[in-house]
Amino acid sequence: MKKIFCLLLLLLLLVTGCGQGSDGKDAADGSYKVTDEHGTVTTFKQAPQKVLTLALSSDGIIMGLGMADKLVAVNYLADDPVSSNLVEQAKKIQHKIKNPSAEEVLALKPDVVFAYDWSDMNRVENLRNLGMNVIVLKGPATIEDIRQNVRTIAKAMHADSKGEELVKLMDSRLAQVKQQVEALKLQQKKKIVLVSLMS
Repeated sequence: MKKIFCLLLLLLLLVTGCGQGSDGKDAADGSYKVTDEHGTVTTFKQAPQKVLTLALSSDGIIMGLGMADKLVAVNYLADDPVSSNLVEQAKKIQHKIKNPSAEEVLALKPDVVFAYDWSDMNRVENLRNLGMNVIVLKGPATIEDIRQNVRTIAKAMHADSKGEELVKLMDSRLAQVKQQVEALKLQQKKKIVLVSLMS
């Protein structure tokens, strides 16, 4: 679990405000399909304008794609400077959520909901039964998992090219960090502790 949070923290450091774009691989009517971590295929008639994610890290991906204005709510920790580096952007979003019920999600009227595969799958099915588009993401355990989640979210948002830009930025920042760490002398290296809010 500690590795997961370290990886997510690295990703959240990359929020840069990229714009939108798409790869143009649409059907003749402009619709496009997204396959999630569980193999569920969702068809979008147009790019979502109202977005809800059920985790702080996926809020960060949406913001990193430059789409903070599309978030109808963010995680309740997003504007807590102890837990988040998204504070300034999160302050601009009125609604904060913590394990919202299906009714609470429905009231926000999102065009798409992103949930990790460690979420309550009964809630996911309830949301789908209410007619909502829900994309399940993989709970990341590696950097590659984070890359894939960025790409999946970007595809659902019809912003494939901006997803690739964010992945390249992430890889560039990770390479810089690795280079800096490798340049440290043994006595300069620090010990760190990671406090997780998850069990």
